[in-house]
Amino acid sequence: MRSTSNTFSIEAATDAIIDYRGKTPPKAQSGIRLVTAKVVKGGQIREDKAEFIAQETYDWWMRRGIPQRSDVLITTEAPLGEVAILRSDEKIALAQRIILLRANTSIVTPKYLFYALQSDLVQADMKARASGTTVLGIKQSELRKVLLEVPPLPQQRRIAGILSAYDELILNCQRRIEILEEMARSTYREWFEHFRFPGYQDTQMVASPQGDIPDGWMVRSVGDLLSFHIGGGWGKEEPDDNHTKPGWVIRGTDIPDARSALVTGVPFRYHKPSNIKSRRLQPGDIIFEVSGGSKGQPVGRSMFVTPELVAAIGGDFLCASFCKKMQVKTDLYRAEIMYLSFMEAYDSGEIEQYQVQSTGISNFQWKAYLKQEYRVVPPQDIQGHFLALIRPVLSKIGVLGRSIQNLRDTRNLLLPRLMSGQLNLEAAPEG
Repeated sequence: MRSTSNTFSIEAATDAIIDYRGKTPPKAQSGIRLVTAKVVKGGQIREDKAEFIAQETYDWWMRRGIPQRSDVLITTEAPLGEVAILRSDEKIALAQRIILLRANTSIVTPKYLFYALQSDLVQADMKARASGTTVLGIKQSELRKVLLEVPPLPQQRRIAGILSAYDELILNCQRRIEILEEMARSTYREWFEHFRFPGYQDTQMVASPQGDIPDGWMVRSVGDLLSFHIGGGWGKEEPDDNHTKPGWVIRGTDIPDARSALVTGVPFRYHKPSNIKSRRLQPGDIIFEVSGGSKGQPVGRSMFVTPELVAAIGGDFLCASFCKKMQVKTDLYRAEIMYLSFMEAYDSGEIEQYQVQSTGISNFQWKAYLKQEYRVVPPQDIQGHFLALIRPVLSKIGVLGRSIQNLRDTRNLLLPRLMSGQLNLEAAPEG
């Protein structure tokens, strides 16, 4: 049954358009969550390394309007056209390159507006109205003119109900991943930072350069525990008739999703095969971000390459030029333990101490970190007991990540068919 849609501009379909572009407010260590363009991705506001502004800043900054539940956010530049919907009454602040859209509910439901903005037709219209060469951006005046196909409200609710069911399953998988990641990290902290591993009561503590450690444990620099490390890079991204082959690149910004076997990297065709052999990622490798973060956003995110992730890629798989690939001396220290240590170092601020700013870009002092930071290395039998607990957790995270990818793929296939009226919605529940 084909849709009997009308066409409305974004301006006509909204009650309010709130634009905080221009200057970003001063940030604080805690307070009100600041939503920036870089955390709006895949229909969600990402939680990775949240930024904040102080309450007093919020009071004067948000004078143009206060975000409400069911408002829709859209990025206007770097990247253009990413969308999220506010799912709670949590107080948030908006940074530059974000515009808030409040649905005119006599014309469009908030959830339908959220999904319609992600449709191919709307995305194409936005890009056609955008300007810029290196980075595409759209002015508010042009965004207002972007057209939406708007069916009757009951049909909108059915479309939103179908797509929302997939999003709820995705959110459920993400919550389970968060729980599993915290389980792995809390076990790491308990065993290797607080030294409360099985049998610790019968182990004496001895002095070391890192303070008292269990007898029989060692202290080694991070660099001493690596057998190999190399920067990313794959040559030019231009096809070469003689040496062209498809592949995937994982960037620093992709790491939060990709470490759960959710592939969000960029496909490309590379040449210069000599660059590829040493940089091709295999299970057990670790990717570490060393450059590319914006001012105020530390670099140093890391991910562990699991078999599930390699299977998900299904082809050549590299890290971007602003990341490092590393391999651990597994006869001394297991890669999974090193990976968890990096995650803890990122959150504790250890990694941030090695960050320097250059023309607004955060860069990591990799060589200094390898020499100056240390890990306490337990005996192999204790590491083996730890891995017996942790490997199934990391594997389950990978399985859930693949489930999210499959759900997203299915939702993205349904989206254009639902929007165009190709699917019969008579039996679909309203949502």
